[in-house]
Amino acid sequence: MQELIEAVEERKRSLGWTDEALARALGVSRPLWSQIRSGKRRVTLDVVRGILRTFPDLEAQVMEYLKETA
Repeated sequence: MQELIEAVEERKRSLGWTDEALARALGVSRPLWSQIRSGKRRVTLDVVRGILRTFPDLEAQVMEYLKETA
């Protein structure tokens, strides 16, 4: 999971987005994204969809995450 989260966070930084902007783009609340990032909550299917919709080039990281959690 950590590789996927790190990839999303790196993309957020490169775009100059705030946590709020990233969460909005992913379709989740900022507190939920913060909990996922800190490992307190798992990445849900809705978050996976948001990542793929927002950052389609992260498909390989998403697929690896899904393999790890299957």
